[in-house]
Amino acid sequence: MDKTILIVDDDDMERQMISDILSEEYNIMESECGNDAIKVIKERGNSISGIVLDYMMPDGNGLDVLKFMKASGDINKIPVLVLTGEKQSDIESKCLELGAVDYMRKPVEAILIKVRTHNACEIYSYKKDLEAQVAKQMDTLQKQNRLLTIQAERIKKSKEKMGDVLGSIVEYRNVESGDRKS
Repeated sequence: MDKTILIVDDDDMERQMISDILSEEYNIMESECGNDAIKVIKERGNSISGIVLDYMMPDGNGLDVLKFMKASGDINKIPVLVLTGEKQSDIESKCLELGAVDYMRKPVEAILIKVRTHNACEIYSYKKDLEAQVAKQMDTLQKQNRLLTIQAERIKKSKEKMGDVLGSIVEYRNVESGDRKS
């Protein structure tokens, strides 16, 4: 089990419930406010597979975390699922615009949070794998391009030498064949 989920919620019971739901499949890290979550993301962002983020918290809310992640580029590396008890639809659109992959209203059914977290993490994992494969292929293509450039330069020099040799042969034959004036 090398996948880690960061659960960010100011309610101890909510964090524990979500942790219980996800702990069979994931290692769990917890934060009780947005500011703490930002510190954890800065320190351990590369080891986080996904974030389950409460929207309403004192000391840095869900939007603050999403804004930080968007600015740092972490939102492209770590899927964020936002949970909220809020009923305002503009909050959902703000979260999704900032890069959250999902938005669920509390109370959340256990199966929904488990499946949606799993799906989001799998998609991001697949995306990371594809990006790594593309980067590897690009590196290979760049190396091959450098080799082709070197070979093209060698062929060009060989053609120039061959042209010089043929020119010398033609010149020599003209001298030998009697291009002499009597």
